[in-house]
Amino acid sequence: QWRALKARHQTCSGPGCDRPVNWTSPHHIEFWSHGGPSDLTNLLPLCYYHHRLVHEGGWQVVKAGEGVKFIPPDRVIARRNRGPGMRWAA
Repeated sequence: QWRALKARHQTCSGPGCDRPVNWTSPHHIEFWSHGGPSDLTNLLPLCYYHHRLVHEGGWQVVKAGEGVKFIPPDRVIARRNRGPGMRWAA
């Protein structure tokens, strides 16, 4: 699955992230520990930063149509600093 996932994605799937897919690891949208399957429809490549946001920062990743939606926790405060791998808006 990892090879197929890398073939489908060029970068981290985190919002605005441009870290190369080789710098990511597969994330189960429905957590594997909760019975989520390890198939392509349930996997996303996430860099270390975005993986931590999901597993330790309270962010959620939910399926939305053909894609996914990243939902921040209620306590997120907008910051001026950007995380690693974040694209600058034009």
